[in-house]
Amino acid sequence: MFKPNGGMTVAALQKRVRQNISSIEDLAVLEKINQLIDESTKEYVLSDYQLELLKQADEDIINGNVFLQSDMDNLVDQWKKRR
Repeated sequence: MFKPNGGMTVAALQKRVRQNISSIEDLAVLEKINQLIDESTKEYVLSDYQLELLKQADEDIINGNVFLQSDMDNLVDQWKKRR
């Protein structure tokens, strides 16, 4: 299986990234890296509508109003056969 980070652990990859960054002297490259980090670590703020949808989803799960993926796959297969 292909592993994009070469099969490294998170800690090993973090160490390698820190080492690589410390050798960069191009301000534009460092600014881009910083921008990527900022974007990947920013906190998402959900709207009231999104929070309500999540609350409804939780209630559906608690009340058993869910389908297994395998059940949905079977329903789709049956639907395809009828067409």
